[in-house]
Amino acid sequence: MNKEIKDNIDNLKSELMNDPTILEFLDLKKEVENDRVLKNLRNKIQFLKDCKMNDEQKNNYNKLLDEYNKNPLVINYKRAEENAYDLLNEIKDNLEL
Repeated sequence: MNKEIKDNIDNLKSELMNDPTILEFLDLKKEVENDRVLKNLRNKIQFLKDCKMNDEQKNNYNKLLDEYNKNPLVINYKRAEENAYDLLNEIKDNLEL
């Protein structure tokens, strides 16, 4: 790869890692991953998902999933994730020949 192109890519990566949209996404991602309540919910959801569920377990699974998805931290994370992907897609679209 041409050194100038590699340098430009490295500069873009550096700029992205300082972009407020990306920083917000990364901060919220870390918060979601480290939140005790959300970790507990994820574990319960995954356990039920891995099981052969009866109707009661399916209802419990859906309630837990709903509780997880309605958590304000998760809502903010998903919004930030969407914004970050939009930014990256915009960059990708501008790079397409």
